[in-house]
Amino acid sequence: MSVLRSWVSIQPAPLTSGLLFGMIFFFVVLFFGGIMVRVLGSRKNVNHYNKDIKFRLSRICMTMGFFGLIFVFFSYEQVRFLGARFWYVLWLVGTFVWVGFFSHYLLRVIPMKRVEEVDRQEKQKYLPGRKKHKKH
Repeated sequence: MSVLRSWVSIQPAPLTSGLLFGMIFFFVVLFFGGIMVRVLGSRKNVNHYNKDIKFRLSRICMTMGFFGLIFVFFSYEQVRFLGARFWYVLWLVGTFVWVGFFSHYLLRVIPMKRVEEVDRQEKQKYLPGRKKHKKH
């Protein structure tokens, strides 16, 4: 019962130094990993579906890394309400929900869009349109 009480307490005990540095390291790596994915995903010669996937993944990592660092800061400063441990549980639930939506997009929506694009291209090649002039 005391473990549950420490997670829902408005004023929890301070974080130990090992846990504090571990959490800071994790959230900083998550945040800068999101930045790296964003930079690598913004290249011009990348498929637009892959670019969209990398953009969404970087948004998850940067947002959750930022909020994690904010929660660690409030815990370190021992702010009464904002430093409570239940924010980490809400952070974890939010991350799982967001990753679930990302997985749905990755596994269901992207394949349907690719099939629709192939079908559209097949129909488009038989429809009249502007002729492309080749430059010599």
